Amino acid sequence: MSLATMALAAPLPLSAPLASRDTGLVNIHNKCTFDIEVDTALPGSDSGTESIEANSTWTHQQINYGGLGQGISLKVRPTETDSDAIVQIEYTINDDMSLTFYDLSLINGNPFEDYVQNLTANGAGADVVCAQGAQICADAYRWADQVATKSAVAGTNLDFYLCGQ
Repeated sequence: MSLATMALAAPLPLSAPLASRDTGLVNIHNKCTFDIEVDTALPGSDSGTESIEANSTWTHQQINYGGLGQGISLKVRPTETDSDAIVQIEYTINDDMSLTFYDLSLINGNPFEDYVQNLTANGAGADVVCAQGAQICADAYRWADQVATKSAVAGTNLDFYLCGQ
């Protein structure tokens, strides 16, 4: 076969997720009396907004981009708001270390400051706890170069509880 007639397969983009890797879930438990919404920001795209009704749970299958250091951000805010403030649940999976790195980011404000917020790795990692009415949540990112990243074994489910547990 000559090179002129040989079909070459297009390479996968570097940001293509790998389905064969261990991944867990991210569960957002809305224990509030009001609806919230979440935007899933993937590397190079945004999957749109989904609503989470009061007293319900929304589940996101973690996505593994092959340990390339590309993270996912779940941007959470009240449905009825004029504010640009969001809470971000962020994670990335590192295959070489078999770890999921995760954090809670309040860099863009905290629309849930008056409510308890808790991000946990089901006992397999450190919890991020923000107390009700806390102006400052020491366990969460508040500025870009702060060290507030936690880790758990890859495949561990992450649970974010809003307004109680």
